[in-house]
Amino acid sequence: MLLSSLSILMGAILVPSDYLWAYSTHIIIMCLYLIWTKRLIVFFLTLLSLLSVFFHEFNSPEPFPVFDGAIVWVDFDDRKLTFPEPLLTKLQGAIQGQSIAITYQTANGNWHSQDNFTLREFAPHTSNQHDSLLYKGRTARLVIPAKEGAWWQRQLYVKRQAAQITVEFADGEIERLDNSPYNVRDKLTNRLDSALQSYDSWRFSKALLLGQNDLWSEKNTWVIRTLGLAHLFVVSGLHTGFMFVIGRLISRVIWLLLPAKMLLSGLTRWHCDAAIVIPMLFGYAYITNWGEPVVRASIMLSVYLCARMLALKASPHGIIIFALWLILLVEPRSILSPGLWLSFSMVFLLIGYCQTTVKLSRLLMVQLMLSTASMVLILGWQEAISSVSILTNVVLIPFAAFVWFPWGIAACVEVVVVGTDLSYSILDVILRLIIGGVDWLAFELPLLPFEQYASSAPRLLMLFLIGFWVYQSPLKRGLLCVVGIWSTLFASAFIEENGANLTIFNSDGRLMVKDKSTVLMVDSWAAHDLNRLLFDGYVMPAQNRVYLLSPADMTAMTPEQLLSLNVSWVVLRKYASTQIMAMMMALKVDWVIVEDHESLSFFFENDRTVLRHSACIYSFFLLKSDTCKRVEKLESVLNYIQT
Repeated sequence: MLLSSLSILMGAILVPSDYLWAYSTHIIIMCLYLIWTKRLIVFFLTLLSLLSVFFHEFNSPEPFPVFDGAIVWVDFDDRKLTFPEPLLTKLQGAIQGQSIAITYQTANGNWHSQDNFTLREFAPHTSNQHDSLLYKGRTARLVIPAKEGAWWQRQLYVKRQAAQITVEFADGEIERLDNSPYNVRDKLTNRLDSALQSYDSWRFSKALLLGQNDLWSEKNTWVIRTLGLAHLFVVSGLHTGFMFVIGRLISRVIWLLLPAKMLLSGLTRWHCDAAIVIPMLFGYAYITNWGEPVVRASIMLSVYLCARMLALKASPHGIIIFALWLILLVEPRSILSPGLWLSFSMVFLLIGYCQTTVKLSRLLMVQLMLSTASMVLILGWQEAISSVSILTNVVLIPFAAFVWFPWGIAACVEVVVVGTDLSYSILDVILRLIIGGVDWLAFELPLLPFEQYASSAPRLLMLFLIGFWVYQSPLKRGLLCVVGIWSTLFASAFIEENGANLTIFNSDGRLMVKDKSTVLMVDSWAAHDLNRLLFDGYVMPAQNRVYLLSPADMTAMTPEQLLSLNVSWVVLRKYASTQIMAMMMALKVDWVIVEDHESLSFFFENDRTVLRHSACIYSFFLLKSDTCKRVEKLESVLNYIQT
């Protein structure tokens, strides 16, 4: 019933603009068919889908005016931006009603991003009670959304942001910003940080419970990605499931305590579950900043509870499809989010595999199947993963579900309500042992390099085996599928890797450029003559972009030198001084950092250049570090210019 409506919502985004005539013809024929067959319910849902598409996609907003270096006042409390009067008037006329995203850097060097800012209608010098909440900065970079652009542009397109503005705040403004949480969520996070940040494990617990990894180092990120545990520390449907179970337990206790008079009035246990669990789910979604996976899972579980409360005879697959239709009805562009497909594919696999009575052995097999399937689904998002990823997931997911998550939630409630941290101090002892074991697994055991496959045939084979495995469930011959998947996965460890065409690596603080066999350049070869450190000829000859290896003495990079050479990108061995970084930003010179024992490799494949940074062996769409974002930007620049 919902497939026709889903096709309308999906087609509005996925169909290229040149084929919109075919898309509209399909809709007209389908609507006429529904009227002729008198399928009024489906026709009504189709009309809702059409209205959603019309209001979301066919009211094209005007493009954001391009500007740079303007003064801006930011009100984080009301999510308002104010520009100087002439620019404010121009912007208000061009982007009336559109949302703007901003990024900024705090004193600790962490980057933050916030969406859905709008323009303020009055200048900050006017008298207003909110003036003390305004933070003065300067726009440093502007990113415009693009459906076919780089991943950060696609993210803006999906989130319907008119632009993303990078704002540079002065030191005094950053201090005010760090000390002034502007909503309940941030006040809660700051209180937990002040009480628990002294514990070494809090950086992982904060990511598990709240989805915030701002306390992680590059090493922590690498370990989690390598072991395939990202889904544990990016608040997702899994965490919403944990909260669902906790809510059901609380509801069960309340149900047992209810007086008999209420039970005889027609109230059922499903009514009690819906009244308690649904607010808990969306309250948790608010605390975790309305993450898309959490909202999706909350909608799915809420639809399930409502169906049971109303005694509707709906299959699990029907409930999930209806939830997918609701999500796309509200935001059709979420069809472009990989997380949407990952969430729903895992839920469908879970439903398809759980066809019999739940037993302990069955739960173990479900965990094994989901861990194996997730490894196949992230193929292409990561370059390599640990050979013990499946085993690690089988052990840590139950531990997180039954121990870490509920214990951590209880400890946070203790901190907020009572003001003590006794329960977390006990949990920290257990977590330190587990974290030490996780580090050992990541660094000591071999990796499976996914990108060794020369074609997509191995991945297609594994996807087919997963589908066949679910289809055969619960028959034992389904074990042949998992053996085939594991054999294909582990085969990548025995495929010999082709070396990079060009590599920039940092050896004990010295930057070097080499091809497959020869050292081409060392940063110490030039004293103050930067001409000797230009390597754009090795990367992309006969182009107008200039790429520079930073000299051993970075003070040699003067504004005059960079301007005379028209430098576009600089490879740094570490973060330079504040003055040098400010100079490069002012000159619009981009940079990428290759720290000690790290490398940046260039692979020239036909007409395309592929970059791999040793600190970014993953290419996951969530929680990228600043270095990984810059490597992706450099790769997109290289490929854009070549075409």
